[in-house]
Amino acid sequence: MRSSQDLSVAGGYGQGMVEVLHSTQASIIDPAVAQVIADWPTAFRARGLEIRRLIFDVATADDRIGPIVETLKWGQPAYLTARSKTGTTLRLWNDPEDTAVCKMLVHCQTNPVDQYRARFPETFAFEKNRAVLIPVDGPLPRAALSICIALALTYHVKSALTHR
Repeated sequence: MRSSQDLSVAGGYGQGMVEVLHSTQASIIDPAVAQVIADWPTAFRARGLEIRRLIFDVATADDRIGPIVETLKWGQPAYLTARSKTGTTLRLWNDPEDTAVCKMLVHCQTNPVDQYRARFPETFAFEKNRAVLIPVDGPLPRAALSICIALALTYHVKSALTHR
């Protein structure tokens, strides 16, 4: 069995097909997602894959979240809960106008970014109500980002609790 750190190139889906193994099981990501990730600049790709792994790790650690579906939305890798009405979708965007950050986006009609901003005003920069900006270089603030990911992937669970 390979370690969860493995990243290798596999043939068959064009140049740069990426096989990623995450912490819970070996998984070959969707070829379309793999191509988008392969096309990311090297530093961004490393950070994006690190965030991707953290998304799967957070989902595995929190029973409320359940399995994560990885797909493309608006041409960007997107991570959503397989269970209906559990969380809001997370997307990773390589903005060509701001290559120093990885943008982790949420649906614009949700408020996780407001929650992130209130909890981590000094840890992250933010873009409107849509994105947390994660620097491509430097250490990843794993603990804070894990909380952000969990807030998004349990967004509807928490909302349901507050409406009781």
